[in-house]
Amino acid sequence: MRADVSVVSGHRLAVTDPWIADAVSNAAWNHIVPHTRKSYACAFGAYERFCDLRLLEPYPVDAVSLSGFLVRMSTSVAQASLGMYIAGIRFKHELQGFTWDLQLNWLVRRVLRYLKRCFPAAAAVPKFSIDVSCLRKGLPGLPGWPIAEDMTHNQRLFIAASLIGVAGFLRGGEFLCYPRSDRTTLLMSMMKWKHRGGIEVLCCEVPQPKSAWWLVAQDVLLFDGPPDFCPKMRWREFCELSPFRRPDGSFPNDLPAFHLEDGSPLSRSRMMEWTAAMLDRAGIPVTCPLGRPSLLRMASWRAGGVRSAMSAGVPTPVIMELGRWKSEAWLHYLALAPPDLARASIAMWRPVLGGGAMAKSPGLMLDDDDAMIVGLCELGLPPTSDAFVVSRARSLAVEAVARSLRRSALGRAGVGLGGVGDGVSFRGQ
Repeated sequence: MRADVSVVSGHRLAVTDPWIADAVSNAAWNHIVPHTRKSYACAFGAYERFCDLRLLEPYPVDAVSLSGFLVRMSTSVAQASLGMYIAGIRFKHELQGFTWDLQLNWLVRRVLRYLKRCFPAAAAVPKFSIDVSCLRKGLPGLPGWPIAEDMTHNQRLFIAASLIGVAGFLRGGEFLCYPRSDRTTLLMSMMKWKHRGGIEVLCCEVPQPKSAWWLVAQDVLLFDGPPDFCPKMRWREFCELSPFRRPDGSFPNDLPAFHLEDGSPLSRSRMMEWTAAMLDRAGIPVTCPLGRPSLLRMASWRAGGVRSAMSAGVPTPVIMELGRWKSEAWLHYLALAPPDLARASIAMWRPVLGGGAMAKSPGLMLDDDDAMIVGLCELGLPPTSDAFVVSRARSLAVEAVARSLRRSALGRAGVGLGGVGDGVSFRGQ
């Protein structure tokens, strides 16, 4: 898809070296993925028609014209979609050679604020997390479980894809396909057995991942798991029993990694259909931790990996490494359950009343896991949401977090660290 890029076509380079100018135009137009380009084209096309009907010059975009367009569109599109329309208009505006200076314009901001008040958006439906507890309850309900030979190819595929999706913190587009996707399909040749640090791992070479699209591929390492739920074991069984496996153990170069019986790639719709059936069969409600209805989404397996790791007390740096995060964006996948919020509400009073007073309060039940939070309060540290999550962790992970916080507190207070004990007791030591 190409469009006239005025900032380039009007430059002298277009005359002296048309080939280079054409390459620059192509790069400026195609630096975003095709699906986004189509959305942007619809956005600035609607804006240009709005201006033509009112005898307005569409470019350069001014605050009044843009605000009028937003008011007009708010009657026919969702308020949340207005941001995409602004992005598309800005895209075309800059290709025309103009600088975008409406990001903080007072008129545009006030109009958007007014439209949000007039057309309030419904609360977003949270994504459902496919965590290890769901797989533990749901997968044994499959016919033939756990014997791979007693199951169909598609059942083995579903088991392998589910376990790898959660254990590998995979985005849906990294192992599933859907019609509008511009991603490269994950192939069998991209699933390799490697040794890292003396450990055999299943390495999934995800081509041009969303968060590192400038890389040819990014390794997703899969390690051992419990019997019957080990992603490495289930992948090996899936490969050994695949109808496309050659006598020498190889596979066709263009065969999708997660392939159906006919060789076609596993689609998003098929995976969600199978997952919904598994949850229904196991009696697992599709709700968020707070009990609100939720939806299966492409990120449900990645979110499930986060929830599983946090529930197990995996330290934050390890979660970021497993999920290939470079920032705290992974927190968007975390949904706290009512027990987490209840513990937080209780802990709000501890810095004032003290752990002993809270324990004596009538009608207040504190479990042993609260010992860490009480210890933090005794150190003068207000508990944070991370502390509530790790309070449910295994003892070693809890001990490491508490020791780190205590040293940090003593350091800020000017107390030497030499010979200082932890001062916090933990269950399971």
